[in-house]
Formats: sequence, structure tokens, C-alpha cells
Amino acid sequence: MTAFEAYLAKTGREDVSLYIAGDGPAMGELQTRLQSSPVSNKVHVLGYVSGQQKADLLHSCHVFVFPTYYPEGCPVSLLEAMASGLAIITGSTGGIPDIFVPENGIMLSEVSSNSVTTALNALLTDNAQLNQIREFNRGYANKHFERKVITDRIITLCQSAGEKE
Repeated sequence: MTAFEAYLAKTGREDVSLYIAGDGPAMGELQTRLQSSPVSNKVHVLGYVSGQQKADLLHSCHVFVFPTYYPEGCPVSLLEAMASGLAIITGSTGGIPDIFVPENGIMLSEVSSNSVTTALNALLTDNAQLNQIREFNRGYANKHFERKVITDRIITLCQSAGEKE
């Protein structure tokens, strides 16, 4: 049972859908599993998305689940989700703890179907908290990761490195 199936079974919610964006070697297996899934009508496999399609998708959702256990560097998708005002559920691997603060959502100590289900339930049953996180993330991403902010940081680092030589 997937985390999404477990979440729906546990909560009985009918108003929740799952959008899966991206592609990779597991796409065929995913499609096969969905054919026999009782929640297949709630799951939308989009494949690779970019540009306006990605922007529209991010702005139409409430929660961004990135349950990675792969040692990511700084996943741009997390920054895009924050900037779009999505609450985040993610693993605590690689560089993610360097950009994630508790106010962004939920960082999982372990990635499992149960941990994702519990995190989804926590966020989707408390609208006030969900809205607070979403609003925080818009401002946080703009303040810390907007293009000009990062460019200015890089220029400052380069200037300070040149002064030390």
C-alpha cells in the first residue's frame, strides 16, 4: 500500500488528489501499480513538467511531498514549492537540512509510507496551521532564495575571497 492509499484509507477523505510530477526508471512500475489501485482515479501521473505547466501545478496544490532518501544537494523543486506557498514534507538527507526550517512543514527523520501518511494527516487536518506554513514559505523563499538575494550573496563571497588573497 502506498502512503497515499494509506492516507486515504486512514482518513476516508474524498477531497484529496495526488499529482506525481517527474519521470524516471520506476515510471513503468508506477503505472502498473496504479492500474490495480483502488485510488487510481485520485492519482494523476504527469511525467516531466516544466514552464507554465509546472507553475500552474505548484500554484494549484497545498502540500509538496518530496520523500527522498537520496542524498540530494539543494533540490530546486523544494525551493520552487516554497516560493509557490506549498507546505513541505521531505526527508532529512543531503543538503535539505541546510535550507529547511521547521516552519516550512515537516521534515521526516525516516522516509516510509507510515511517516508520510502521518505527516499528510497532520497538515491536512489543521487548516490554520497549513495556511500559516504556506504563507511563511512564500516569504521565506523570497527572503532567502530569490535570484537577487543569491546573486548578492555570491558577489559578497567572491569579494571577501578576493580580499583574503
